[in-house]
Amino acid sequence: MILAKFVSTNGRAVIVDRRPPVSDILIECPIRKTPVATGLTTGMIVLETLPPVALPLHCPACGNVHYWLPKDAWQAVALKLVHSQGG
Repeated sequence: MILAKFVSTNGRAVIVDRRPPVSDILIECPIRKTPVATGLTTGMIVLETLPPVALPLHCPACGNVHYWLPKDAWQAVALKLVHSQGG
């Protein structure tokens, strides 16, 4: 974990998380056409390194089992929050 603490010009401490954000790996439910999480995150795997093998997923959107290929998946956008300490 790499955190950095800075003091801004107004004297308030600002803690910045320098780690890359962790994102969910998503696919599209072919029935509902909505994004669903695969249960994998960018903290667990590098999407581009997965072999081109169909992976099963019990879909939370429709209840069916879908088989997805890594080429059909994408990373969710992760927001990076900065927390300011002080009054």
